[in-house]
Amino acid sequence: VALGLHSVLAVPGSPVATISGAGQLTPDEWRAKLETVHVVSMTHLDIGWTDLAGSVCEWYFHSWFPAALQTIEELRARGDPANQFVVQTHPWILQELLYGSAGCTLARPSQTTIARVRAEMSRGTIAWQAKPFNMLVELAPSALLDWSFGIGQKLNREFNQTWGLAATSANVCGISLGAVPVLAAHGVRAIHMGYNNGGHFPTETGIATNSHLSESRTFRWQHSAGGAEVIVMNEPAYGDRVVIPGCPDALVFDFHSDN
Repeated sequence: VALGLHSVLAVPGSPVATISGAGQLTPDEWRAKLETVHVVSMTHLDIGWTDLAGSVCEWYFHSWFPAALQTIEELRARGDPANQFVVQTHPWILQELLYGSAGCTLARPSQTTIARVRAEMSRGTIAWQAKPFNMLVELAPSALLDWSFGIGQKLNREFNQTWGLAATSANVCGISLGAVPVLAAHGVRAIHMGYNNGGHFPTETGIATNSHLSESRTFRWQHSAGGAEVIVMNEPAYGDRVVIPGCPDALVFDFHSDN
C-alpha cells in the first residue's frame, strides 16, 4: 500500500498533482485526505495480439499461473493475514485452464496446476473480473455478449464466489452505450476504460490530442431506454489510479501490460 500511495500521490517536492474535477492538490494534501488505497494486481488478456492464440494460452498455463500460485503460497506461508496476495485475471482463461473448452492450445496445464488453481479460486485468492478477455464489444451481437459475460457468473456458482462487479476495457478505445444494459443485466456495476497512445481520450470539452496528457474521469453512464447504468472510470492509461474528489478511498492498478 505504501508503494501504491507513492505512485498515486507522487513524491515530495514533485509538481502539483492534478486530479479530475478537484483542482490542484499537492501530494501532501492528498496524503492527508486519503484513508484507504485499494491495490488491484491485474493484466489484460489479449488472445492473439502479442503472439498466436495458442502461444498466449500456453504462456498463461505454464508461466503466468505457476508464478501467481508461487506468490500466493509464499505470502500465505509467512502467516500474516494482512499481507496476502490476491491476483485478478479474466474468466475465459480460467475456464480454458480448467476445462479446455475452446482448445486454445494442446499444451495443457498439468493436473497439479489445475488442482492448485481450483483451490485458490475457492479460497478467493485467484479472482476474476466480469469481462471474459480484452475484447471489442461492438463486434459481438447482444446474444454473444450476453453469453460471454455469463462465463464469470458460472465460475462464481461453481466456486461460491461473487466476483464480477467490475470489468476493464483496456487498449480498445471505450465501449458503446448499447453495451450498458448487457453489463447491468449481469450485475456489472462499474467498468474501467483505459486508453492507449493509439486512441484519443475523450474529455468534457472534446477529444484530447494525446491520450496520456489528459486526466481521469469518473461518471455514471445511463442508458435512456430502461435506465440501466454503470459507473465508468475513464483513464488515459491502461490502468494507473482512480481518485474521486471528496472520496477517502483511491483505486490503484498494479498493472502488468499486455498478457
